[in-house]
Amino acid sequence: MKTLSILFVIMLAVAGSAYAQSDVSATTAADGAYPAGTTFSGLPISGLDIGTGVLLGPDGVAEGHVAIALFGPINPVTGAPQNVIVEGMITGGSHSAANVATLTGTASVNMGNGAPPLTGVPLVVTITTNLNGQGTVGLVIGSTTLPNASVTQGSLSINELPE
Repeated sequence: MKTLSILFVIMLAVAGSAYAQSDVSATTAADGAYPAGTTFSGLPISGLDIGTGVLLGPDGVAEGHVAIALFGPINPVTGAPQNVIVEGMITGGSHSAANVATLTGTASVNMGNGAPPLTGVPLVVTITTNLNGQGTVGLVIGSTTLPNASVTQGSLSINELPE
């Protein structure tokens, strides 16, 4: 009986710790730079602009949005850049460390070339912050994994919310 009681107490402690976890907010308002030679769907890209507002629960369910502009080349005829616009709905994710949040969902991708946007594209955004409130942004758009973009201005934040 003593062994059963100890096992029961341990089970309650483990179960209780799962409920003690709090929600996490992941927000970004930043610009970043990609390494030279980075491309997306054959288009050279030099950097990004990202805005994110996401609430991530301890159960992996998330709610929020992300808007990303990937900076493409200047069109020599029009003088305008061909930026790729990614607008996503975040529905899941994880918080694996105090400074890392991985967000998942689906997005529309507008290649900026006049073609209709692609919709329902799988999206993974990995935000890694540093002590300066900056860091890196990793993106997987559909089947394309981009190298991490280093934040050059703005901020990234990952915060546990009080219960």
